[in-house]
Amino acid sequence: MSPSTRHRSHPRLSLRSAPCPDDDDPPTAGISCLEGFRGGRHLVPGEALRRALSPSAAGVVVVTAGATPLGVTVSSFTSVSLEPPLVSFCLGVRSRTAARLLLADVFAVNVLAEDQIGLARRFAASDVDRFAPSADRFGPPTDWRAGPHGVPLLAGTAARLVCEQHDLVSAGDHVIVLGQVLHAEGDDVARPLLHHRGRFTAVRVEAGRDEAGRDAGAARPAL
Repeated sequence: MSPSTRHRSHPRLSLRSAPCPDDDDPPTAGISCLEGFRGGRHLVPGEALRRALSPSAAGVVVVTAGATPLGVTVSSFTSVSLEPPLVSFCLGVRSRTAARLLLADVFAVNVLAEDQIGLARRFAASDVDRFAPSADRFGPPTDWRAGPHGVPLLAGTAARLVCEQHDLVSAGDHVIVLGQVLHAEGDDVARPLLHHRGRFTAVRVEAGRDEAGRDAGAARPAL
């Protein structure tokens, strides 16, 4: 299915009227402290919601696009459907990078590995060239290649998906992006990077036994 024929529930969403500060939001930012009534029910303040959800660990990805590459760190990525193959993530409407990513018909989702904290921080920062050819305070320069459809694929990641934009859904101070997967590749043994309680962490594998009595690894976040 080409970008011109895929289904959309509404025209392409524009963020031109949304405020765009110079910096991007970090992965955990973006829930504004809304408080009020809807349908007679009181809404929880955003900061209270943030605190309540902080024990929930999330995978970390970098979404990339563009012939002139751009990208941003995201911790809201999830699988949506296998038939058709759909994934989703959220972008804050205040992010300049997000506004540019939403104009891309094709993009990549790079699932970061546990040793890529520097990349996660670089693509969440606002004051660096994320694809600069030289090292910065986050470590060596970003290693990448042009993948299918010309999208930037980051080296050393746990998985890489190339997607075409399927739909956009406005959701408060974020936009939900649905992508239809065109290409997928991954590392069967790589461990993912996680975001938990406001910091990056890894999965710790503990020895265990499966139902057949064989040795098995039980994975859980390393806190």
